[in-house]
Parts: sequence; C-alpha cells; structure tokens
Amino acid sequence: MHKLVELVRENQKFQERLADKRDIPKEEPFKDAENDLDVPPMFNKRLFASQGGTVILTAEARRIMEKNKESEFCKEDRKLTKSELLTMRFVTEGLRLIHKGHDYVKDVLSHAVTYENLDAFSYVKTKPWEEILSCYYIVNGAVEVTYDMNATTGSRSVYQPNIIYNHGTGEYLGLVSFEGPSEDLTPPATIYTKEYTQFLRIDRQRFHRLLQVASSLIDSRKRNYLSRGRGLLASVAADVKEKILQSLSIQDFPPNRILINLGETTENIYIIMNGRCHCYRDVYIPEADRTVTFYLCSKEQDQFFGEECVLSNEPSYCTVVSATAITCLKLNRSALQIVSKDRLAKLIENQRNQYPEDEELRTRGYTNSIWNQYKHSKIKQSLKEGGKLNYMHHLEHHVVRERPPEDEDQYREDMFEFLLKSYDTSSRSRRSQSARPGSTKRSMVPDRPKTAIPTQSREQRKIQLGRQLSQLKPDTTITEEDSRDSTEIPLPSNAVSAKRLEAHPEKLMNSKENVLKVAEDNNDMMKHLKMSTSVGEYKQQENENFTKSSVLATMRTEDIVRRAKALANRKAETGFEATDKEEPEWSTVLHVENKQAKILIKTNNFRINILKKNLKALDKKREMMRAKRFQTKSDSPTPIQESFPDVQVTDSPCLLAPDEKVPVELDRNEYQTEVDKTGHPKDENSILFSVNTYLTETTSKW
Repeated sequence: MHKLVELVRENQKFQERLADKRDIPKEEPFKDAENDLDVPPMFNKRLFASQGGTVILTAEARRIMEKNKESEFCKEDRKLTKSELLTMRFVTEGLRLIHKGHDYVKDVLSHAVTYENLDAFSYVKTKPWEEILSCYYIVNGAVEVTYDMNATTGSRSVYQPNIIYNHGTGEYLGLVSFEGPSEDLTPPATIYTKEYTQFLRIDRQRFHRLLQVASSLIDSRKRNYLSRGRGLLASVAADVKEKILQSLSIQDFPPNRILINLGETTENIYIIMNGRCHCYRDVYIPEADRTVTFYLCSKEQDQFFGEECVLSNEPSYCTVVSATAITCLKLNRSALQIVSKDRLAKLIENQRNQYPEDEELRTRGYTNSIWNQYKHSKIKQSLKEGGKLNYMHHLEHHVVRERPPEDEDQYREDMFEFLLKSYDTSSRSRRSQSARPGSTKRSMVPDRPKTAIPTQSREQRKIQLGRQLSQLKPDTTITEEDSRDSTEIPLPSNAVSAKRLEAHPEKLMNSKENVLKVAEDNNDMMKHLKMSTSVGEYKQQENENFTKSSVLATMRTEDIVRRAKALANRKAETGFEATDKEEPEWSTVLHVENKQAKILIKTNNFRINILKKNLKALDKKREMMRAKRFQTKSDSPTPIQESFPDVQVTDSPCLLAPDEKVPVELDRNEYQTEVDKTGHPKDENSILFSVNTYLTETTSKW
C-alpha cells in the first residue's frame, strides 16, 4: 500500500511540473445556471467511422461468429468458405492494430473472433480452458480494468499493476500480435463493465495456433519467390535469404489503393510479386501558379519502390497507386543490419531507381500542353469541316494539316522538282488533301503538285529511255521522209539531262554537292544550276545584248526604248571602239524560253506535214470514189434530158427557131475540159455549175 501511495504522489507531481512548463492558463469551467449536472462527454460515432478502424457487425457476421463460439467448445478448427471470409472482412478490417494490413492475419482473425455482450456492473470471466483472459476489443461501452504483476511474464508490460484503468469504445484489452506470443501486450487481470458493453473476443490460444500454420505457408511462399532468381534479391546468397526471411512480409492490396504517399516515410522496400502500380509526382508550375500531377512510370512484376526512404532516410519521391490487384513483398529496414558489411545495402543502391528532376518534368509538361492545345484545336476544326461541330468552337481559317515532312525528305522533293522543271521551280510543302480521309467530299485545299520520284517498278524503263535519248545529237533534224516512218518528237536538252539524273536517284539523296557533281556531265544543266546561283552576270548580259532580234520580239516598246537610251549613254561615255571579240552567247531565261518555243514550232511543223500527207491521201481516195459514181450516172438519162425530152445533144452548137423545135447540141469537148485536165470529174456542184453556164451562154446567143 505504501508503494501505491508513492506512485500516486509521484504521478501527481509529474503532472504539476508538466503543467507549469506548458504555461497553460487555467480557465474557470463553464457553469450552466439552469443545469449544473456533470454531463459525460459525447462519443461522435460518425467521426470515428470516418477515421477508419470501423467494425461493421452484420447479421451474417453474427451468425458466423456464433459458429466460431461453438467450435471453441468442441476444440475443432472449422474452415470458412470464401463467401464467409468475405463477410468477415467487414469485421476484421477494423482490427488494424492486430492484422496491420496482412490478409493472411485477417483470415486467421475470421476463425478466432467471437461476439459477446455484458450488462452494466458485471465482470468478464475466463473460459474453462483459459488460464488468462483473451484479447478483447470494445465495440461499444466503458469498462474498468486492472492488471496483475504475476501475469506480465512472457508478454510486454505497458500498464502498471494494481491500478484501475478506464477504457472506452475502440480500445484493445490484452492486444495480440501476429509476430508471436512474446509480442502480445499484458492481458488484464479483471474487466468490470460500467455500462452495457459489446465486445469482440479474439481467442488467444486459437489465434496463435492458426497463425503458426498460416505463417509456415507464407514462409514457403517467400522461399519459392526468392528461389526464382528474379527481382531485387536475385543475386543474394541462399544463407543470406534465410537470415532475412523473417524480415520479409507479404501484403496484398486491392486496385486503386495508395501504397505510399508523396513525402511519406516508410520502413519497408516494396517488391512487386504480381500486379502493376503507377507512380505520380506533384510539381509546382510557377507560370501557371498551380500544382500539376505528372505520371512518372509504371511498376511491373519483380520491380521495387520506396528504397529512398530506407537507404537515404528521405521522404518518398512519388505517390504509388495500385492499378490492379497487387501483392508486394516488403523488405524491412532491419534486414540491412542482419547482413554484415552493408552488402545488402550496396546491392540495393546499385539497382536504385532513377527519377527525373522537377525541371525536366516542367519542360515535359510544357511540351505536352503545347501539343494538346494544337491537337484539340485541329480536332475541333476537323469536326467543323465534317459538319459535326456546330457550336462551342473557334472560327479559324486554318485547315487540318499533317505533320510537316523531315528536312531530308523535303530537300529530296525540291531537288527532284528542280531537276525536272529546271528554272521554273518553287519549294513545296507536304500537306494532306482532306481532314477526313474516308469522306466522299473533296477538300477545299488543292492537291499538292506531284514530282516525278522514281519508283522501283519504273526504274528500268526510265533507264532505257534515258539511254535512247542520250544517243540523240543536239543538231539532229528530222525531215519529212523521216516523219513518215516515225512520229517521235525531239525533246529539249534539259529534259534529256533530267532523265539522265533521274535514272540515278541514289546520287541525289545525300547532299547538294553530289547533285552538282552529277550535273557536270551536261552543259545545259550546269547552265541552269549556275543561273540559280549567280544573278549579276545575267543582268549585265541582259543590258549589253538586248538588241538581239529574238529578244526584241519578246520585249515591250517601253523596255526597248529604255535600254536603247542606257546603251547610247554608255557608248557615248566610253566611245565606239571596234573590237574583233565576239559577244558571248546569251544564256538567260528568255533565251531558254525562245529555244523551247522554236523546238515546239518545229515539232508543230512536223505534225502539220504529217497531217497534210494524210489529208491528201484521203482527198485522192474520195475523188476516185466520186469518179466511179459519175461514170455510172452518165449511162442513165441526165437531168437535162429528163427536163427537156425533145432536146438532142450534138457535137456542134446551133440556134433554135422560135416556131420550131430544133434539137440543141451541146459541145461535149467544152463540157469535158475540166474533167480531162485532172483525169477525174469534179464534184456534182461544179458539173451543174458548168452546165448552167453553158445554157446561159447559148440562150444569150440565141
């Protein structure tokens, strides 16, 4: 009794010294004038439920716990089905200080937990087969508990013996531990209820017996995973694995569960046995003045996370969320002290995860935001063009385009077009025909010009054509006789050189130097290349040699007068000096155009000659057919004889008397003059015209 008084006195002095250090002002308690009753504090059940650790007792769970109570008397371990285990999860999920998140401990609790309720002012008694009280969880009510010094052997002593402690809802009495009986808290000696109280009783002996069986299964599962030789602990020796086996624990997580929060510290390294999880990090963006969540990576099977908390004692770099149902093997910090010489710590350090810096994440986010803004605007424009977006959009004059081509592809397109079209070239940009490829409507954007890029199927044919064209001489002329046998049209020299270069496309793909080297074989092509690089020389030649007849034909009067005045002024200053040097030949754009025009004119003349020849043959055939028809008609009565049956045709002309009928004789020689000249009669119109003329002359004579 003296010791108890001393303990109470020391405790009172300790509380007084603690209050003096905190300097807490002592306020007078609030007194209600109408009601001075000492009201007990109210328990907020909603707040307790929102903070977790809630035990939900359903009718089905009560029925299962009654069966567990019956099996305790029979001393038989009844196995629960999967549906019963799922029902008991609503009860065991609230006992977090016992299972600490381990699913196999929850299953053991489902077999060992029972439900009890006692009235006020009654004692909790031990079962006939128990020496000490089991673990009790207060669901509702209040109790007074005392502890005995003799009961502290083999357990952790937290409470002082021979002291009355008050416990309320949500507290444990004699907490059990899944780590073993030695880690259990001291069970109470007596439990006295002050009001109607509801308990969840966990049988201590049965819990440890079933837990030992489950732990052996879990250990075999750990060994099987470590023996596969994959993951973080693949290169660890077998004896080291046995040493750290007790520091490893397996824990299951459902989908969409936060495993580690950003900035949170943990004592374990998580190794994924199966499943997948995602890593996120919140980064502050000063330009937007807000925090943005970035997706870092995805962790798959045999990968790990949380090593920065164990190795460097730093908070977690990212938030890890389970994407699927995941099973993790947790390596506790204590395993690093078990292995000597920090071998395990160095092994983990060498395989440590590398995460991007915040500045890199900001740059990535800026790039993604620019791309998303462009993508969304183009999608809206595409929907608008298709008539599927009539509201909530911005009017833009741009149309949907594909991504621009690479520099190498664009350069190849431009060079091919330059070689084929010579001086008349312009750089092109690749674009799509329509924003909706499957649509039947054509886009308002015109089709891009096509360049003659050689393909594999046309390559041999173009090489043969280039060889045939290379055999033609520049001064070769085609006569009319040659045009009868062949109707081929000569091509300009620049087209021939373009065909030659097109037959060897591999030389043009590397650089501009290769193009110039290939073009050195042809003088005309070199002229075009020089024209594109030097402009001042052509201006000088244009000023000096503008009096060429071919140039004057294409110039306007104002340009001729202006250049003539400039030439006269320059010659007046320098004087007219006769020189024997020939003026250099012109190689301007006008000369090239004139040369091509002459070639086209000559080609048209060839075509005209061929057409004339064919027309003459057709005329000759037509005249022969008409001559045959005329001979057949001459045997039959002529239209004159049918109209004048009394008229007779003779060889000499004569006059008709007015009173008598005298046959009129036609001069056949005069009638057949035109026929005999060509050997073929003329057409019917000319013949009738000749007859009418003859009759008119005869009538006038008469």
